[in-house]
Amino acid sequence: MSGPLLQLDGVRWSPRGHEVLRGITISVEAGELVALIGPTGSGKSTLRRILGRLLRPSAGRVRLGGRDAWSLAPGEVARRVAFLPQSPEASPDLTVAELVWHGRYPHHRGLARSFGGARPADRAAVESALHQAGVAELRAARLGELSGGEQRRAWIALVLAQEAELLLLDEPTAFLDIGHQLELLALLRRLHEERGTTTVMALHDLAYAGSHATRVVALSGGQVAADGPPGRVLTSEQLSALYGVPVTVLPGPAGAAGLPIVVPRSAAPGPDRGPGARPPGG
Repeated sequence: MSGPLLQLDGVRWSPRGHEVLRGITISVEAGELVALIGPTGSGKSTLRRILGRLLRPSAGRVRLGGRDAWSLAPGEVARRVAFLPQSPEASPDLTVAELVWHGRYPHHRGLARSFGGARPADRAAVESALHQAGVAELRAARLGELSGGEQRRAWIALVLAQEAELLLLDEPTAFLDIGHQLELLALLRRLHEERGTTTVMALHDLAYAGSHATRVVALSGGQVAADGPPGRVLTSEQLSALYGVPVTVLPGPAGAAGLPIVVPRSAAPGPDRGPGARPPGG
């Protein structure tokens, strides 16, 4: 395939005359790991819904592999794009293995009636996804029995089982404890490095955007405010302008894998506050 995997040209969304997106133009090459950042109301949620084909833009075009995304059959889109919203829903009676097994649906005209009757290749993909997401030991548990973080990992396993070339993730670290957050981000980085998987993820945690993404796109007022490598976008000047508060960006401590420290100066550490103040957007 030549050209960008994902391309947006002048994308606008204006419900009832209120302009939410104001001409977004972005190209994402195969293999990029892109973090979307920006304050509340910047247009991130709307953009993610358009990328997931949940909303059709008022103007502009979205291309997937050089073809108009809205001209593609749903099955073809599902084989190429895996979309994980922030709050997905499924029957609480499904087991984790059954949920993840549904990630194989785009690859067949139909699936077996039960996971036990799934084809060997599908079972292998599900098993691999369960282990990668750290939920193999929960395969027989029902979703209604799980914590929020365990459910999140089960949904991540479904996305991995789908084996799509493009992952669209809305706050993938939501509901996860810090250990599982780091494990997930390290997994996404491995998929990027070893398989060339393309990922576009919305992140509120700016430190994670700086340490794990290869590119950061900042939105403000429905427009692209900054776009480039993390070190060029996540600067004190850029973030102060983006979030409207004075921000200092400090290099992370040795051994922190490049994890930057983002400190709002209006919330500087005091007698009862440590240096880990939540960054803007958190």
